[in-house]
Amino acid sequence: MVELGDLSDEGSVDQLVQQLASAYLTGGEMALFAGMMDSLKNPKNKSPLQLFDSIAKNSSNATFQVGVASSVFPVSSRLPLGSDVYDMYRASGGNAMFKIGTYQYHASHGIDSVLFHTFGTQHTTFFAGIVPSPFALQKKTLTYPPLGNQTMKLDNELYSQVRNTVMQKLGHSATELVKAIEI
Repeated sequence: MVELGDLSDEGSVDQLVQQLASAYLTGGEMALFAGMMDSLKNPKNKSPLQLFDSIAKNSSNATFQVGVASSVFPVSSRLPLGSDVYDMYRASGGNAMFKIGTYQYHASHGIDSVLFHTFGTQHTTFFAGIVPSPFALQKKTLTYPPLGNQTMKLDNELYSQVRNTVMQKLGHSATELVKAIEI
């Protein structure tokens, strides 16, 4: 986990996270990510944001992961080499990709909203990368190198072997959990 130092000039958590994400997301992925962050500001998405906050924070600490899932379609012969879509397709082998960043912070006067917390004059300690144990934070010793962000691939060939079981277990929840989110 890497501590980012004084954040009083950084605005808010969503702005900082988008700045950090721009280092590991392609242009198209960054547009998806920024759109997702903006959609969470929509009052219609109050319920999903409250759910996120209830899981990601207590009064003055927040730990969360955010990222982009992208499904890459087969490359057309007219797609230029070196374009974002072409590079994503080659890297993924045509499988869905999920790129995430892990973040943790402590705010001296409490946190109302994990993603839309403003730094300002409140002292905030912010970490990006792998979340250390509370003991490591307390002792200010990390026993592993900071690792940063992660890219995961959904292997279509492997997933096809368990897809029906997953769908049966999810049942009605597969659509109910996301249908209220305005995008």
